[in-house]
Amino acid sequence: NHKPDGKFLIVSNHGYISPKWEELFNLKQSVELIYPEELTKEKLVGVGAVLIDGGNQYEYLSRFNSTVLQQAHENGVLILGTSAGAMILGEFYFSAQHGTITSEEALANPNGDRICIGSEFLKIKALKNTIVDSHYVEREREGRLDVFVKKAAHKGLHKGIGVDERTALCIQSNNKISVIGRGGAHFLIQSAQGSSYISLYQDDTSSYSHVCER
Repeated sequence: NHKPDGKFLIVSNHGYISPKWEELFNLKQSVELIYPEELTKEKLVGVGAVLIDGGNQYEYLSRFNSTVLQQAHENGVLILGTSAGAMILGEFYFSAQHGTITSEEALANPNGDRICIGSEFLKIKALKNTIVDSHYVEREREGRLDVFVKKAAHKGLHKGIGVDERTALCIQSNNKISVIGRGGAHFLIQSAQGSSYISLYQDDTSSYSHVCER
């Protein structure tokens, strides 16, 4: 497991830090909690990783300086996200501007105003043309991810990734992917031939490009 050097920033829009993060990452370096608007170039000095916590993704989208976060990524800072924090990492994202939506609601009204798909908050190469969803199996989000991908397909969105709770999907610079935790990472690939699906779990090994070519 990769443990970055330097300070570990946890960005939260609800103002408290959970002890689970230090336990989960077995961090020896200092950990600091900040609000999204406090992420500045100066704050990133000596930082090895930034974790965007859960909460409300629309608040993150509204409060972050995405330019600073993008520069951090390009300078080699490890960017992680959980729950709402993971959902803003793809090139495309469900903003939840008008609240969240269930699979049942999304499938019943796939063109409704509540399905707000934005793009280019961040440009992480591995997540190009991709949207990320969280709490995937636990909250039965398979249907809504399919709706998300199809709604923005004309804009170039053709990959959806759903990550289960207590599960991490790691995409390495050498294009290898791994899943850590008790659940899985679920890939929805949209092409001219239709949709294909693959799920990976902790003991599975593959390359990201191989998964996305299926």
